[in-house]
Amino acid sequence: YSAPQLPLTVNPAGNPPDIVSTAFTNNQYNFGTASLISNGFSHPAVGNPMGSALTYIPLNTPLPQTQQWNAAIQHQLTPSTLITIAYAGTSGTHLEASNNLNQPVPGNTSIISRRAFPLYSTINEIEDTASSKYNGLQISAERRFSGGLTFQISYSYSHALDYISTNPGAGGLSFTNSYNHKYDYGNSDFNIPRRFIASWNYLLPFQHSGLLHWAVNG
Repeated sequence: YSAPQLPLTVNPAGNPPDIVSTAFTNNQYNFGTASLISNGFSHPAVGNPMGSALTYIPLNTPLPQTQQWNAAIQHQLTPSTLITIAYAGTSGTHLEASNNLNQPVPGNTSIISRRAFPLYSTINEIEDTASSKYNGLQISAERRFSGGLTFQISYSYSHALDYISTNPGAGGLSFTNSYNHKYDYGNSDFNIPRRFIASWNYLLPFQHSGLLHWAVNG
């Protein structure tokens, strides 16, 4: 599609040699074969479509959405130590997935005869029908540097569920069963139910070389 360009040349205050020239075009690449949309389209037959794979993107596809929520309680145990207990949740809806509209139904006849569209092989529909959920309990304890000791400890207990963990455009797989997507819903590829992380640093109560202190950490 190539729309007519709208050139505009202005001579400021009629005082040459200063001149301003601007132009507008929506033909970004200036295709040599571009034509006005009012001229219609030509679709000559090319090759034999028998057995071809197609990709289909529905019109009016809903936008993917993500909702997040959390709540936390924090309590100071000592002037330098505090503990935090939190809950975090995430829900994804209308997530992108790939669905084979031409998947053969089970049977013992030829594959072609069991396809809805026997002239083609795979017909991948890029659709926003998948969803995901995450719920997690997060517990952490932190000690600010006091008495030579500082540490941070965290533990999480969570569960991540989805249909397809990888976007189809990044190599994600299609639904295993195009006629019943619920069989693909389960633990996410990145689901890690339990995670424990700890780090600490302790400054030993004696000096080295008069000014430097020894410290241990992990």
